[in-house]
Amino acid sequence: MSRYKLLALLGTGSYGTVHRAVHCETHKEYAVKSIDVRRANHYEGACVLTELRVLASHTCPYLVAFKEVYVSEHGVVHLVTELAACGDLAHEVAARRAAHRPFTESDVWHYALQLCLAVHYLHGIHVVHRDIKPANILLDARRNVKLADLGVATLLRTAPTAQPHIGTPYYMSPEMYRRERYGYKSDVWAVGCVLYELVALKTAFQGRNVLSLRDNIVGARVRVMPHGVYASAPSSVTSAVRALLQPVPRHRPTMAEFLARPRVRDELARRQLAVAACAPEVKPLFHAPCVVPQRPDDWQRVVDLFCELNATIRWNRTTEERLAAVSDLRHALATPAALPAIRPTAPDAHMPLRRELSRIVQQLHTLRSQVHALDARRIALVAKLRT
Repeated sequence: MSRYKLLALLGTGSYGTVHRAVHCETHKEYAVKSIDVRRANHYEGACVLTELRVLASHTCPYLVAFKEVYVSEHGVVHLVTELAACGDLAHEVAARRAAHRPFTESDVWHYALQLCLAVHYLHGIHVVHRDIKPANILLDARRNVKLADLGVATLLRTAPTAQPHIGTPYYMSPEMYRRERYGYKSDVWAVGCVLYELVALKTAFQGRNVLSLRDNIVGARVRVMPHGVYASAPSSVTSAVRALLQPVPRHRPTMAEFLARPRVRDELARRQLAVAACAPEVKPLFHAPCVVPQRPDDWQRVVDLFCELNATIRWNRTTEERLAAVSDLRHALATPAALPAIRPTAPDAHMPLRRELSRIVQQLHTLRSQVHALDARRIALVAKLRT
């Protein structure tokens, strides 16, 4: 690597290794994920391409920020992203478990809501993460969430479900263990597992082996939540976990529906976290036509497509100020005296109309995806006729 000097190994991600690295000219530190595409099959290459597509074009402040990508002389693709100064949530959970020091309820909501906003954004651009777990939830210097490792994410552009079953066993949904087709709600299940772990400092499901773990997850046999953790746990955190860990997908809320729950909306407002700030907007690069390279040498063409000149990991001023305010509120809300009273959410007289409008918009998205699929099929048939 000519532009970056590798330092410590941070971990192994999907199909690659992640190192702390320093830029040789600016001396700034970044995280570099190295993927040897020479040994990758077509499916693994598609996963790398999806990760690169999302990283290079997303606009969500709660997803890890992208710097650049390049191919080394050895045919290895290097993804350069921001460095999470405070590590990941798995290490934070382990440290608190060893010290018998649970998270405060304020911290649980702080991390959980930012994770939900990141997942809501991904689902808005038709991406399923498929590997949500504490180890992939990074924390920046302000201890704001940065969801990372999109190496096994998949795009659901033409169908609402996916087939390959992949993920970390403790956080995989019942439908994945049943070998059924799954979709966005598998991510919702994983978020519920993470929320449980933030409260209990242990995984929601356990088993002597993989088969025992599978039976417990399919049967939704959740480990008992510790009593007396929070005074309001029965009405807030516990009810949120119960809603997210519904074994039947159709009984599980979508991420948008979960964020619209009255208590969740109150917690979002208290922390100045706006769902609108994570609107499903992407840079034009996201829609760039690109196929998985057949040869390692062809990856340079993909890199040239997704790598912008003078790329930066800094957000605009408004987003930076919003993130700083969220971090400040995390400290302020940790003090019970600073907690503002929660007023009951007034009923929305227009809610039936909003639901109908949301249903129509979803149908339009589905129809547009079907049109794109039919158009692609038409092009393929025309090409066959010409040959």
